Amino acid sequence: MTDYKMSFDATLSFNGKLDYRVTTVEQLLDQEPFSPDVREWLRQHTEVRDALKIIIRQRFVPTHAISIVKNPLLKGVKESIGIYSIDTHRGNQIKQDYLMHEDDDTFVLFTGLPRRIKPSQFVRHVDTLEKRYGPDGLNFFKDHHKNIEDVPKEIRPYIERAIKNVN
Repeated sequence: MTDYKMSFDATLSFNGKLDYRVTTVEQLLDQEPFSPDVREWLRQHTEVRDALKIIIRQRFVPTHAISIVKNPLLKGVKESIGIYSIDTHRGNQIKQDYLMHEDDDTFVLFTGLPRRIKPSQFVRHVDTLEKRYGPDGLNFFKDHHKNIEDVPKEIRPYIERAIKNVN
């Protein structure tokens, strides 16, 4: 007899009845406002996709809002993508992952790494921003936990809706 192992990334939820819904990680990714290029890159680099807070639904609630900064004054970075989520284990704290689009057309995710995620070429702990990008990287690090007043006004309604849905 041969044992086969199968991996299936999904969230299974029950709604109090006997019916259920399975949501794949791919479907979760498709709910986010990423460009097709970013979405495709994340599909090819699952270690990055799986380290995004918005994918870890047991703890984080996605806001479905991102902020994009073109030419963020970080050496070697074309674009910074801030990905907002709500941390339900930290009193609904607003958190932000940073996906840096680098000059070589790769992306590096800076996040507070969950224990199960290991740092890699494309996934780094958020506290390494200063080491990689200097003083301007430190500014990003200081900005990754926000108060609602500090969030751009265009993004506030998304965060408020996500917090309301948690409560």
